[in-house]
Amino acid sequence: MTVVSGMEEADMQGRLLEMEDYRAIIELKSRYCNACDGGWDRTTHDLKILGELFTEDAVWDGRPTLPLAEGREAILIMMQGFRDTFPFIIHNVMNPVIAIDGDNATGQWHAILHYRTPKGAGTSYSIYEDTFERTAAGWRIKLLRVTGAAHVEFRETGTRYKFSESLLKP
Repeated sequence: MTVVSGMEEADMQGRLLEMEDYRAIIELKSRYCNACDGGWDRTTHDLKILGELFTEDAVWDGRPTLPLAEGREAILIMMQGFRDTFPFIIHNVMNPVIAIDGDNATGQWHAILHYRTPKGAGTSYSIYEDTFERTAAGWRIKLLRVTGAAHVEFRETGTRYKFSESLLKP
């Protein structure tokens, strides 16, 4: 039997709690992506689930390519509009970098989104930079900022590539 001191036990307890927070934030981001996905025998942009994931005063910032929405209700209205814009969409997020500081955290993910619009289909390569807040109901999204890095559109007339200006700078 291994004996640990009170200090070691407190350190292990703190590390365990941080791992649980880390996992909860990854799950929160996954639930966001799953609620946004759809177009194949499921509802796109499940507003009920999405509403549970944001703080009341959350901000969704997609500028300059996508809109800015301030407050949970404004975010849900914007997401409702995305149903028509993106009848088929699937998010793939990876490379999480998460920093937890008490009841606040930040996270960054790389994202590949495949989608179809009424005008065609495409793939978007983006970066999510999020801020999270621990609430009585658990971790919630306080700020979601998505920045497009590159974009490929597939159209009947051919493929069009568009890169963010920041990628073109030396």
